Amino acid sequence: MMVMGLLLIAQVPGAVAPASMPAQAPSPPAAEQKLICHSETVGQSRIAQRICRTKTEWDQIERQTEEDVSNNVNKNFNTGNTPE
Repeated sequence: MMVMGLLLIAQVPGAVAPASMPAQAPSPPAAEQKLICHSETVGQSRIAQRICRTKTEWDQIERQTEEDVSNNVNKNFNTGNTPE
């Protein structure tokens, strides 16, 4: 598909051929944008799935999990319920 597109561009009068454009190396992603992959079981399945997210996303999930646990502990403490 891409080859056909390049051929069409090369045939258009006045079009700039892709080879004449300066080559730019892609800039390396920042550490916060780099994907980090983990294998996790999802739902009730025992088969692990590969889940990839950025460091920022993993940090946000960790903070949310800690907050949820803290809220549940406080809720049980405040209502007099004790975990068994």
